[in-house]
Amino acid sequence: MDKKQLIKKRMLKTSINFSCRQCGACCSVGFIYLKRGESEKIAAHLKMQVKEFKEKYTKWFVWQGRALKWDEAGACVFLKNNKCSVYNVRPFQCASFPLWPRLMKNKKDLAAAKKYCKGL
Repeated sequence: MDKKQLIKKRMLKTSINFSCRQCGACCSVGFIYLKRGESEKIAAHLKMQVKEFKEKYTKWFVWQGRALKWDEAGACVFLKNNKCSVYNVRPFQCASFPLWPRLMKNKKDLAAAKKYCKGL
């Protein structure tokens, strides 16, 4: 199942009302973990070698795996002028927000997300 199909499937299972405001707030908090193959896609999009991409733009966490780095303000390194500079190849975690299982199942987590996301 591809990224779009998974997101559609999650949309059918939730009562979350969401309308993206394209404000970049969701890119300015938390960690963005990469699934298998996402480093390769983003590196190719940036016309970089995968090793170079990983060294420059990601950080390895022993328990969680690879995540995108963040800037001094805590935003994703690919957030430029409140827009994703790798939008067409953005990670699944980004593409599926706010349809994350923990937000769909946990009212406290959803309430916390509503504090920074005006589209919820």
